[in-house]
Amino acid sequence: MTVGNLLINQFFYIFGKKLFEKRFFAFVSTWGIWKSWVKAREEVGAKFRVLYILIVCST
Repeated sequence: MTVGNLLINQFFYIFGKKLFEKRFFAFVSTWGIWKSWVKAREEVGAKFRVLYILIVCST
C-alpha cells in the first residue's frame, strides 16, 4: 500500500461517509416533514369533523 492509495482510500471513506450522512439526514428530515404534514392533516380533519357534526346537529 502506497501513500497515494492510503490517501485515496481515506478520501473515499470520508467522502462516502459524508454522502451517506447527507442522504440519511435528508431522509430523516423528509420523514419528519411527512409525519408533521400527516399530523397536521389529521388535526385539520378532526376540526372539520367537529365542525361538520355541529352544523349537522344545529340544522
